[in-house]
Amino acid sequence: MKNTKRITLLAACAALLCATGLATAGPASASQESAVNCDKSIWDSCLTLYYNSSQTGSHTAFFGSDGNFYDNKFLSSGAGQGQVVKNNAASANVWGIPPYYPEFAVIYYNSNYAGSCDAISVNWYTDRLHNTYNENASWQIAGNPNVWAGCYIFS
Repeated sequence: MKNTKRITLLAACAALLCATGLATAGPASASQESAVNCDKSIWDSCLTLYYNSSQTGSHTAFFGSDGNFYDNKFLSSGAGQGQVVKNNAASANVWGIPPYYPEFAVIYYNSNYAGSCDAISVNWYTDRLHNTYNENASWQIAGNPNVWAGCYIFS
Protein backbone atom coordinates (compact mmCIF):
# COMPACT_ATOMS: atom_id res chain seq x y z
CA MET A 1 0.00 0.00 0.00
CA LYS A 2 2.87 2.36 0.83
CA ASN A 3 4.35 1.92 -2.67
CA THR A 4 0.99 2.73 -4.30
CA LYS A 5 0.75 5.98 -2.31
CA ARG A 6 4.33 6.90 -3.26
CA ILE A 7 3.69 6.21 -6.94
CA THR A 8 0.46 8.24 -6.80
CA LEU A 9 2.26 11.10 -5.04
CA LEU A 10 5.14 11.01 -7.57
CA ALA A 11 2.68 10.98 -10.48
CA ALA A 12 0.80 13.95 -9.00
CA CYS A 13 4.06 15.89 -8.52
CA ALA A 14 5.18 15.09 -12.07
CA ALA A 15 1.81 16.22 -13.44
CA LEU A 16 2.05 19.46 -11.43
CA LEU A 17 5.57 20.15 -12.72
CA CYS A 18 4.49 19.50 -16.32
CA ALA A 19 1.44 21.73 -15.94
CA THR A 20 3.52 24.50 -14.39
CA GLY A 21 6.08 24.25 -17.17
CA LEU A 22 3.39 24.43 -19.84
CA ALA A 23 1.63 27.29 -18.10
CA THR A 24 4.80 29.37 -17.87
CA ALA A 25 6.24 28.49 -21.26
CA GLY A 26 6.63 31.48 -23.55
CA PRO A 27 4.86 31.79 -26.88
CA ALA A 28 6.13 29.68 -29.74
CA SER A 29 8.62 31.51 -31.88
CA ALA A 30 7.70 32.51 -35.40
CA SER A 31 8.10 29.69 -37.85
CA GLN A 32 9.29 32.23 -40.39
CA GLU A 33 12.67 33.92 -40.22
CA SER A 34 12.29 37.67 -39.91
CA ALA A 35 14.48 40.61 -38.94
CA VAL A 36 14.48 44.39 -38.82
CA ASN A 37 16.20 44.70 -42.20
CA CYS A 38 17.20 42.53 -45.15
CA ASP A 39 20.69 41.24 -44.46
CA LYS A 40 22.02 41.29 -47.99
CA SER A 41 25.21 39.54 -46.91
CA ILE A 42 23.18 36.47 -45.85
CA TRP A 43 19.87 36.43 -47.75
CA ASP A 44 19.46 35.97 -51.49
CA SER A 45 16.10 37.74 -51.46
CA CYS A 46 13.62 39.13 -48.98
CA LEU A 47 10.33 40.98 -48.55
CA THR A 48 10.07 44.04 -46.32
CA LEU A 49 6.62 45.06 -45.10
CA TYR A 50 5.96 48.54 -43.72
CA TYR A 51 3.33 49.68 -41.24
CA ASN A 52 2.60 52.89 -43.18
CA SER A 53 2.27 53.85 -46.83
CA SER A 54 5.28 55.09 -48.82
CA GLN A 55 7.59 52.62 -47.04
CA THR A 56 7.47 54.52 -43.76
CA GLY A 57 6.82 53.60 -40.16
CA SER A 58 8.05 50.43 -38.55
CA HIS A 59 9.03 47.57 -40.83
CA THR A 60 10.02 43.91 -40.77
CA ALA A 61 11.99 41.92 -43.34
CA PHE A 62 11.08 38.32 -44.21
CA PHE A 63 13.15 35.58 -45.77
CA GLY A 64 11.05 32.67 -46.99
CA SER A 65 7.32 32.20 -47.37
CA ASP A 66 5.04 32.57 -44.34
CA GLY A 67 1.51 31.14 -44.26
CA ASN A 68 0.32 33.33 -41.39
CA PHE A 69 1.58 36.71 -40.17
CA TYR A 70 -0.15 36.38 -36.77
CA ASP A 71 3.12 35.61 -34.97
CA ASN A 72 5.22 38.33 -36.62
CA LYS A 73 5.54 41.90 -35.38
CA PHE A 74 6.85 45.13 -36.85
CA LEU A 75 10.37 45.29 -35.41
CA SER A 76 12.03 48.58 -36.36
CA SER A 77 11.46 51.88 -34.61
CA GLY A 78 8.67 54.10 -35.88
CA ALA A 79 4.90 54.14 -36.03
CA GLY A 80 3.53 50.63 -35.60
CA GLN A 81 6.54 49.15 -33.80
CA GLY A 82 5.43 46.07 -31.86
CA GLN A 83 2.15 45.74 -33.77
CA VAL A 84 1.29 42.38 -35.33
CA VAL A 85 2.05 42.33 -39.07
CA LYS A 86 -1.18 40.47 -39.93
CA ASN A 87 -3.69 42.95 -41.41
CA ASN A 88 -1.44 45.93 -40.70
CA ALA A 89 1.01 46.25 -43.63
CA ALA A 90 0.45 49.18 -45.96
CA SER A 91 3.49 49.13 -48.27
CA ALA A 92 6.33 46.82 -49.25
CA ASN A 93 9.52 46.24 -51.19
CA VAL A 94 11.24 43.12 -52.46
CA TRP A 95 14.98 42.70 -52.80
CA GLY A 96 16.88 39.90 -54.54
CA ILE A 97 20.07 39.03 -56.36
CA PRO A 98 20.32 36.87 -59.49
CA PRO A 99 20.18 33.99 -60.07
CA TYR A 100 18.68 33.01 -56.71
CA TYR A 101 15.65 35.24 -56.42
CA PRO A 102 12.12 34.36 -57.52
CA GLU A 103 10.23 36.52 -59.97
CA PHE A 104 7.66 37.80 -57.46
CA ALA A 105 6.76 38.03 -53.80
CA VAL A 106 3.01 37.43 -53.48
CA ILE A 107 1.14 38.89 -50.50
CA TYR A 108 -2.28 37.38 -49.74
CA TYR A 109 -5.43 38.70 -48.09
CA ASN A 110 -5.96 35.41 -46.21
CA SER A 111 -3.73 33.02 -44.32
CA ASN A 112 -2.29 29.99 -46.10
CA TYR A 113 -1.75 31.79 -49.42
CA ALA A 114 -5.41 32.38 -50.29
CA GLY A 115 -7.69 35.19 -51.39
CA SER A 116 -6.95 38.44 -53.17
CA CYS A 117 -3.28 39.12 -53.69
CA ASP A 118 -0.61 41.62 -54.63
CA ALA A 119 2.48 40.43 -56.54
CA ILE A 120 5.62 42.55 -56.31
CA SER A 121 8.47 41.99 -58.72
CA VAL A 122 11.91 41.47 -57.25
CA ASN A 123 13.88 44.71 -56.83
CA TRP A 124 10.64 46.66 -56.90
CA TYR A 125 8.42 48.36 -54.34
CA THR A 126 4.94 49.71 -53.77
CA ASP A 127 4.07 52.80 -51.80
CA ARG A 128 0.59 51.40 -51.17
CA LEU A 129 -0.52 47.79 -51.46
CA HIS A 130 -3.57 47.44 -53.70
CA ASN A 131 -5.59 44.29 -52.88
CA THR A 132 -4.02 43.67 -49.48
CA TYR A 133 -3.66 47.18 -48.01
CA ASN A 134 -3.96 46.63 -44.23
CA GLU A 135 -5.63 43.30 -45.02
CA ASN A 136 -2.72 40.88 -45.40
CA ALA A 137 -2.20 37.53 -43.75
CA SER A 138 0.47 35.56 -45.65
CA TRP A 139 3.07 35.70 -48.40
CA GLN A 140 5.08 33.40 -50.57
CA ILE A 141 8.01 33.47 -52.94
CA ALA A 142 6.73 32.77 -56.44
CA GLY A 143 8.60 31.80 -59.58
CA ASN A 144 5.61 30.23 -61.31
CA PRO A 145 3.23 32.59 -63.19
CA ASN A 146 0.25 30.48 -62.11
CA VAL A 147 0.87 31.57 -58.52
CA TRP A 148 0.45 35.28 -59.20
CA ALA A 149 -2.29 34.95 -61.85
CA GLY A 150 -5.14 37.21 -60.78
CA CYS A 151 -2.98 39.29 -58.43
CA TYR A 152 -2.45 43.02 -58.74
CA ILE A 153 1.06 43.25 -60.26
CA PHE A 154 3.72 45.75 -59.18
CA SER A 155 6.70 45.64 -61.55
